[in-house]
Parts: sequence; C-alpha cells; structure tokens
Amino acid sequence: MAANEQALPVLVQELRTSTTAIREGQAQVEGGLATLKARLGDSQNAMIRLLNKFAGPNGPLLPLVDPRTGDPIKNSPRCAAEIFALSAEEATRILQTLGVTIENQDEEWLRRAVMDKFL
Repeated sequence: MAANEQALPVLVQELRTSTTAIREGQAQVEGGLATLKARLGDSQNAMIRLLNKFAGPNGPLLPLVDPRTGDPIKNSPRCAAEIFALSAEEATRILQTLGVTIENQDEEWLRRAVMDKFL
C-alpha cells in the first residue's frame, strides 16, 4: 500500500499537467477558429459588396456580415437611400461591427464610409 500512496501524488500532478495542456490546446484551437471566422467573414463581405454593386444605385442591398460571427449585421440598410438616412449612431455601429476605427467623424463622413463598405 505504501507504493500506491507514493504514486498517488505523482498521478495527481500528471493529471494537472495534462489538464493544463488540454486547456492550452483548446485556447489555441478557439483562437484559430476566431481567425478563420474573421477571414471567412471578410471574404463573404467582399462577395456581398460585389453583388451589391451589380444591383445598381436603386437596387436592393444585401446585408454585410459581422466578420467575428458570420451573422448578417442587424438592421443593415436595404438600399442606398437607407444609407443616406442612417443616424450617426447607426452608421457608427455598422462601421464598428466591420472593424472600422472611428474618431470624431461627422455624420456625412460616416454615411459615406458605410456606402463604401456596402458598395
């Protein structure tokens, strides 16, 4: 029994080491998935932007996606006229979702920036 009692602390330490390694591996996988999602979102938005250009100035706009999640951006403008009607807050929300850094920009600049992202 003495040998079993001595082996127990060693086994516990090995278990802790293994658990730590598993958690570190999981964090790396999750980080890789986040990077992959962002790249896919950027690619998807490039395709959507191209399709939106073909729709013309009065055509319907497809919503861009959040590069972090791949989900369509909520309350996206459905046509160019809706972009010009965006409030500064809504334009800022859309641009920040797309990863655009905004510093003290006026409403007109924000709307043009949204237009550039959609078309």
